[in-house]
Order: sequence, then C-alpha cells, then structure tokens
Amino acid sequence: MYYTKLLIAKVQMNQFGKRLDSISAILFPQYSRTKIKKLIIARKVKVDNSYIVNPKKKLKGGEIIKIQINKKKNVTQLKKNKLNILYEDYHFILINKPSGLVVHPGCKNNNNTLLDIILHYYPDTKNLNRSGIVHRLDKNTTGLMIIAKTYQAQNYFYKELKNKKIIREYRAIVHGKIIFHGTISAPIMRDKKFKTLMKVDIKGKPATTHYQIIKSFSQYTYLKVYLETGRTHQIRVHMAHIEHPVVGDIKYIKNKVYCYNPLLKISRQALHARKLKFMHPTKRISMQFKSNLPEDMYLLLKKLIFLNKR
Repeated sequence: MYYTKLLIAKVQMNQFGKRLDSISAILFPQYSRTKIKKLIIARKVKVDNSYIVNPKKKLKGGEIIKIQINKKKNVTQLKKNKLNILYEDYHFILINKPSGLVVHPGCKNNNNTLLDIILHYYPDTKNLNRSGIVHRLDKNTTGLMIIAKTYQAQNYFYKELKNKKIIREYRAIVHGKIIFHGTISAPIMRDKKFKTLMKVDIKGKPATTHYQIIKSFSQYTYLKVYLETGRTHQIRVHMAHIEHPVVGDIKYIKNKVYCYNPLLKISRQALHARKLKFMHPTKRISMQFKSNLPEDMYLLLKKLIFLNKR
C-alpha cells in the first residue's frame, strides 16, 4: 500500500542565489541532498507550482518549494505502534514518545517512523509540513511532543517556538559532578566529516541551554534542563562540550572512561523530555503537561542513589 506526502516550505530571502538542491536539503533536513537531487530529476519538486528538473537552479528567495514523496506503508506493523496520546483536541495532539521510535524517515529508517504512524491514524495531516510534527526528539530520547492537526495550530506553535514562548523542560543524567547551575551558549552546526553528528562551532547557529542541579552524586549529576533554542542534538552536544556528556550517549562521549560502566546499564542516552508548557492555539489558556521518567532512567537513578550511600 502506498501513500503520497506533500512537503511545503518557503525559501528565505537570505538564501538568495543558492541552488535548489542545497536549499531543499536545509528546508527538509529529513532528506539528504542526494535524495533531494533524485527527487528533482524525477519531477517530484515544484517551485512556485512549476516542476524544476535542474538541481543547480539558483533561487531568489520567497519561492514556495513543494516536494512530492511516494512511500510504501506497512499497515500491519504500524497498527502495533499506537501513539501514546496524553491529550487531543481538534487542533493538536500531545504524545509521550518511547525510546527507539524514529521521528522522521531517513536513510536507515524508512518505515514505521512517528511520521508514518501519524499519517496512518491522521491521514489529513499529509498536507501539513512534516505531517504536523512541531518539534522533534532524537530516536532514543523519550518524552513529550506536540503534533499539530491543522495549519492554524502548526503555524501558531512554530511562532511560539521561534518567540521562545514554549517552555521545554528535560531531565538528564550526566557524567561528572556538577557544582553549580549554569547556562551553555555555544553555536551548533552539523559535523561535515561525520554527517549524523552535530558539533559546537563558531560558524554554527546560536544555541542556548540552561541546566539546574536536581541531585549530585560522586561521579554523576541528575539535571533539569531547559531549551532556549532547539538545535539538533542540542542538549547532548552542549553537555559533551562542557565535558559532562549524557550517560549512555555513545555518539558524543569522547572520554573512554565514560564509555562503559557495568553497574550503570542503560542502552541509550539518559535524556527525557519531561514537561511542556504553552498557550492553547485558539483558547489562549495556559496548558502544562508532564511525563514521568521512563523505567530505565528511574532504575538508573535508584542505582546511583544506592551506590552513593555506600
């Protein structure tokens, strides 16, 4: 069974003179530039409602890019992955994402992503950018996510995120004993050598992370973390940057001492999107949602508390 997904985005004025494939890869980061090129050549990409088959075409800014994606849907498997919905109304749903669920399709994860599940249960979202997904979580990060069901709601949440009016609180267990609360302001960009990783670089986009200590242990710290910006892997990159990487984060732990501790068995990064607070898109009432720590992080904390008493 196949379905068609339509991706829509507007070219920014500061992208004047750049190639169609380069701009599209930025506007639709779930697809590689190579994949974008193939779609352009296959007449799956429109610029201002006209098909463009030349990936090198230079754009002026302000154009509307539309990309048509045809995908195979495995309905049998999707039905097993029901969304853990904490709230739903006409405008949006709020879910508690489990570990292991990929948000957007990628080169290694083309089926049974969160986007696929949303399209299965909410087919009308096919006309929304990224099927209504307002913000993303990494594959192995758990917790709260907003998914819009209407254009009005999606545009509203985008603006609220941009204006930093949505409070996003995380829980993280990191290596090392942190003494004081702090803020990390360090620009982040994609690592050109290792494409799936991000890194702190002066050429990157501004990124700010605030953290507060909930409990300190002899070699670890349990943190409350707030995002001011929302760069890819932001918390993981920033904590590694100050040499306090997230426990279990094999991608960003550089110090081999941190790589393996038989007493702390966790198969992913110890990071959880704990709380979201925002105004409802139409009712304009304050809404707040919380998600309890998943079992693996809860057990990890219990183990740290036990070891700390010894």
